[in-house]
Amino acid sequence: MKQDIVNVLNEIEKNDFEAYIIGGYVRDKLLGIESYDIDIATSALPKDLIKIFNISSKRTTMYGTMKLLSNKYRFDIATYRKELSYDGRRPDNIEYIKSLKEDILRRDFTINTIAMNKNGDILDYQNGIKDLQNKIIKSVGDANLKL
Repeated sequence: MKQDIVNVLNEIEKNDFEAYIIGGYVRDKLLGIESYDIDIATSALPKDLIKIFNISSKRTTMYGTMKLLSNKYRFDIATYRKELSYDGRRPDNIEYIKSLKEDILRRDFTINTIAMNKNGDILDYQNGIKDLQNKIIKSVGDANLKL
């Protein structure tokens, strides 16, 4: 794994929070595709991320995410959360949570729920790797459930 990525994960973890790469970067890595957009899911709250990375609160969003650049990498760091209600396709009410397992339930497709730690170890709670290998796009949860 590239040192820029490990450095960001290390900064979060050395402050006693969990941090995992999740989604498209992990999926692309498994497919052998180089990617520079990295989503990180963490137990750190936005206020914690502001302190850890010494950034302005203006770089965070109402969804608990923060953008960070490091050389050619673009990071979106998001606090574990539940999306309680939506305004169209955007969540308008969220709740911060402490569990990666619960956070992945809000994601769109199983192939985007695959997570990786800084050592390259994979966490695949929704069998996204199997779906990726079988070239299946499967929604997380009930796709017919109206939000």
